[in-house]
Amino acid sequence: MSPAPETMLAEATQPVTQPEVSEPQIRLPDLPASVPAAAAPASAPLSSPGGSAAAAPTRQELLERYGGTAESEEAVARALVWLAGCQRRDGSWDFPDVGQSSRPGRTQNSIAATAYALMPFLAAGQTHRQGDYRQQVQAGLQHLLRSGRRVPAGLDLRGVLNQQDEDPEPNYAYYTHGAATLVLCESWYRSGDRTLRPACEEAVRFLIASQDPVGGGWRYVPRQPGSTSCTAIQVMALNSARKAGLKIPEHTFRLAQAYFDNVAIDGEGRYGYEVQKKSWQISLTAMALNSRAMLGWGRTDGDLAAGVKLLDKRGPYENLYYCYFATQVMKTWGGDEWDRWNERMREELVRTQEREGAENGSWTPRDRASFSVAGGRLLATCLSALTLEVYYRYPGNQSDLQVDAAAVVPLPAGDQGVN
Repeated sequence: MSPAPETMLAEATQPVTQPEVSEPQIRLPDLPASVPAAAAPASAPLSSPGGSAAAAPTRQELLERYGGTAESEEAVARALVWLAGCQRRDGSWDFPDVGQSSRPGRTQNSIAATAYALMPFLAAGQTHRQGDYRQQVQAGLQHLLRSGRRVPAGLDLRGVLNQQDEDPEPNYAYYTHGAATLVLCESWYRSGDRTLRPACEEAVRFLIASQDPVGGGWRYVPRQPGSTSCTAIQVMALNSARKAGLKIPEHTFRLAQAYFDNVAIDGEGRYGYEVQKKSWQISLTAMALNSRAMLGWGRTDGDLAAGVKLLDKRGPYENLYYCYFATQVMKTWGGDEWDRWNERMREELVRTQEREGAENGSWTPRDRASFSVAGGRLLATCLSALTLEVYYRYPGNQSDLQVDAAAVVPLPAGDQGVN
């Protein structure tokens, strides 16, 4: 029998070197006036529970290998300070809550906002066990776990939908669950804290049970025919789960790969939003190609090379969601294409980061796309920081999902019904 959410919360948030932070109102420490010297440690090792921390390349080595700079690292450090300043006393973040900064998001979704806000901390090696932001990360994880609901299929992190949302098809539901699951699994993967395992298992089990059993994707409600953007988030979550040591059924990955086969437009690297819509977009193409790589494609598989040519020709532009996915694709691909992309992307993000006043360390949304309006400055800052952390977030080729066999943990059996 799987533990109740309260039990998972108690187990998963036991601090290692800090006092327990479990009160509903969490008093966070005062933030320093300047970037903490160790907020972005240059030599923090990145390793998984199944690997050797001693053998893992350091953050500085990965930064140099893939083209990061001191300026890009300073931008990441400033972003973490700004993000920490937006955290609420209950440990959460929300898109409209950006203090005195302009361009707040319009959508209230504390689960999604907290998940996205935690990602740049984790990518920088800041976990609830190590780093200068242990208390902030732990409080954010607690909020995610408090927000989940135990259902027969696992841990439901869709948010207000699991509290009887009036919208029968809220388009945020699985984006939210996927992002929260990714963060829980990445927290386990980066910290090595196996007390997070029960929550990760249950959240992943819910995600797998929600997959369209015919088309292989995910969308707004359980087992609905998928969309490319929603499916891409679930694939990232499964990638983090397998890195943490969970044994994901191969059938799940085969179905997801089949979904992307069916939204490929012409075999020339172009991808659409859903099976029945035979038009393509460069942002959807980036999401699909990133998923293909995470599902195991290499340089000679399918239309990956053709898709990379499309991204190389288009280059980075104002759509930060596109840049976030495309940067991962290009870094995985490497070569001259990555060098061209990286120089343009890195310099533009460093140049456009705010440096004064309440907005110091953040990025202003540069377009009026729906996600930019909904997520506002908070989401723009998370995506920009994550893009600048691509050098070390996934050491080596991110499609290399091998882990120590001793660390692989089968998912628990259970009722797969999703409501």
